[in-house]
Amino acid sequence: MGSSFTLRQLAYFVAAADHGSMTAAGRAVHVSQSAISLAVGDLERELGAQLFVRAHGLSLTPAGHRIIAGARELLAGAAALADDARELGDALTGDLTVACYDTIAPFLMPQLVAGFAVKEPDVRLDVREGDMAELHELVRSGGSELMICYDLDLGRDIAATPLLATRPYVLLPADHPLTERDEIPLGELAGQPLVLLDQPQPAAYFLGLFAAAGLTARIAHRTSSFEMVRSLVARSLGCSLLIQRPALDVSYEGLPLACRPLADPARTLTIVAAAPRTTRATRRATAFIAHCVDHLAVGAPPTEYVHPPAVSA
Repeated sequence: MGSSFTLRQLAYFVAAADHGSMTAAGRAVHVSQSAISLAVGDLERELGAQLFVRAHGLSLTPAGHRIIAGARELLAGAAALADDARELGDALTGDLTVACYDTIAPFLMPQLVAGFAVKEPDVRLDVREGDMAELHELVRSGGSELMICYDLDLGRDIAATPLLATRPYVLLPADHPLTERDEIPLGELAGQPLVLLDQPQPAAYFLGLFAAAGLTARIAHRTSSFEMVRSLVARSLGCSLLIQRPALDVSYEGLPLACRPLADPARTLTIVAAAPRTTRATRRATAFIAHCVDHLAVGAPPTEYVHPPAVSA
């Protein structure tokens, strides 16, 4: 006879994995530690496999790692089924986790979260930030329903909805001679010291622009921090290429910066909402994507570091 585990057991198992202890999981889902422990023990007996190593907290066993993605998928499917059972006009409720690429998040997510809270006040929205590897892990493991990121290295198993076209710009010290140009050809940067945003996808994209033009970038400094790039440039230690632009052209130290469009980039980037093709989106996720589409410039031509429109209530 097949296993007869319950959705509650799966939910408590996932909570224990996410929070690293039975006690913390109990607090998160508002039940006792013993209820979590009993449910996980029953689930292990039903499946015939040990799911956790119980020493100094909880860590997943190899069997636990194999099972947790399926558990998350079953829970998401159950949530989607519950959504479908409601009339379409009913208010949305429940939890929605959205993962966002960390250099995009401060520019887009605050306005999107605020606007969605007005539109769907009964949905509890949780935003996770990370690099592309972390975002892929979150959506593929079921830790997040979707991710907001650039259309880079998505993979064939990922379906994406375009949200906002972007265009790279050149970041310069305020007194740099190139600030006299209205826009800057890539060739003008080839001989300049470059401060590279050294995260895998941005670095590959920016260096790929040079390679596509038959040029070689002269890298003076590398940093994985967006604001460190800006601070180094403000100190006249090089120029840089970036996508997102803060409202104020000053570094953390208060030093001035200048921005100019990059002339004719070989490839522009689009910010997308993406999720695995095999995962059925909940109504909450679908509503959030529609909200993003409503408030960001879908299909617009690449912009010259123009900020997205403000969210209206």
